[in-house]
Amino acid sequence: MAGTSGDASQPNVHAAWRMAQARRAARAYQPNPKLAALAVAGSVGSGLADRFSDLELDCYWFSAARRLGSYRPHPRARR
Repeated sequence: MAGTSGDASQPNVHAAWRMAQARRAARAYQPNPKLAALAVAGSVGSGLADRFSDLELDCYWFSAARRLGSYRPHPRARR
């Protein structure tokens, strides 16, 4: 049962809350010109999260980082 009312076409409350957090994270990464795409995977991405689910946010880049940690959210987006 994915939806809160048994409607499998709607994400449940746990998935919806985590998707809101994913949108917040996406806004932080959006200014980075090296970012190709962001994807929410796992149980959250499929709308089947429960209260123990983590948020799997996959970041895809146009090129590899030259040093570890160089592809972080834009500093001004952390507010």
